[in-house]
Amino acid sequence: MRVASLVHRGGPSYHDAMRWILPFALLLTATACCPCQDEPKEVADYSPEEQARRDWYAAYPDWAMIEGTASEPRSPQHQPLHDAAQPEDLGDAVDRLLVCHVSVVPGKNWDTFGDPDPAARLEVDGQPFARFAASGLDDNDVYLGWTGLSLTKGATVRLTATDMDVARHDHIGTRELVWDGRSPIQFRHKNFSADCRFIADDEVKASFALEIADAEARLDEMEAALVPDPEDLAWGYPAKATTAARRAVSGAAALSGWRQSEVKMLAARYDGLESKWEQVVETSIRKDVATLPKPGSFVALDEGLSVSVVAAVCDPALANKLAGYDVRDKPCFARLHVRNTGSETFAGTLGDTKRLDGIFVVLPSGRVRSLQEFYAVLPDKRRVSVYRPKPDAPDPTFELAPGATMEIGVRSVHDKIPMDDCQILRAGPHRLRLR
Repeated sequence: MRVASLVHRGGPSYHDAMRWILPFALLLTATACCPCQDEPKEVADYSPEEQARRDWYAAYPDWAMIEGTASEPRSPQHQPLHDAAQPEDLGDAVDRLLVCHVSVVPGKNWDTFGDPDPAARLEVDGQPFARFAASGLDDNDVYLGWTGLSLTKGATVRLTATDMDVARHDHIGTRELVWDGRSPIQFRHKNFSADCRFIADDEVKASFALEIADAEARLDEMEAALVPDPEDLAWGYPAKATTAARRAVSGAAALSGWRQSEVKMLAARYDGLESKWEQVVETSIRKDVATLPKPGSFVALDEGLSVSVVAAVCDPALANKLAGYDVRDKPCFARLHVRNTGSETFAGTLGDTKRLDGIFVVLPSGRVRSLQEFYAVLPDKRRVSVYRPKPDAPDPTFELAPGATMEIGVRSVHDKIPMDDCQILRAGPHRLRLR
């Protein structure tokens, strides 16, 4: 309308009007087509304290967690270093290793079934965040260490002791003091005591060399143990050797921190060996699959019961239909045929058929996840489900006559299964192809 009025009223020409209107139109069009250019990116807004904590623990490997919590690493050298440390008047301490002997008063029933699992949180006023050290041990007496710790004479230091339980963590007690510049630092509480000592740098270096040598030896043993074994439930994964390697690398980090160059190389080598294992397993599984019975082939399980794979499925709608309830976020399952090749009727309650226990899916890592029955389709097309409309309703039962075949569905109840990436099912002593 504005352009027309300018032309008809003897104002500027149409082309003159377009000369100044067109750039604005193009600008508006560009803005409408690409709103993403100027949209600010969402950035997590952490407090300075939380950001400092995250930055500190960013160097920690995922496998260095204790009970899922980022914790200062532990070393078997902590105790001898602590016990040999002599009293010192330091004034200030800069970038030192502090080791605390934490002793929890017994007889307090911290754990129902055993001794407490002591951990401690160390806070220093003026420093941005508390540092947590867990023992992972069921013992009233533990040695916990903090690397790279700096303290100024007159600083307020606070130590909080906790019992790490599986279900919950019990508060043992908190003590704080104003540091007088001396080592050891003594914390006294009715439920615990802590004797904390700074370790001399030359003693730390000597023990660090021992830990480095031990870590290298453990990594050598781990590498030598990376031999696949299809008969093993973990496909031969060397759990004992890998655990020892992790502990040894953590032991070196406990004396110098995770950012020390030699420790970083050890951690990188460990991660490299885990990656190597993934490649080894992938090759081994691929070779093994080629030798296994194809889907539809029956194998004997026990006393006249045979099983075959029909298909591996990831279909929420089908899973819900067959189960008779919402399987939620775990819709992947395997359809199996079970045949009674014996002379007696096979009867039971779905989910409690002992001869069908021991069914696992093999993950791409070679490890397994247990699968459980959740529906059955009987020879007469009647469907049986583990689902009970009422909690007190009896479990549905079924019978399978000699020579008859039924279908059962098995899935993981607790874990999501990447069924599309899995190729093998374990049924008793047998391995079967899923596809």
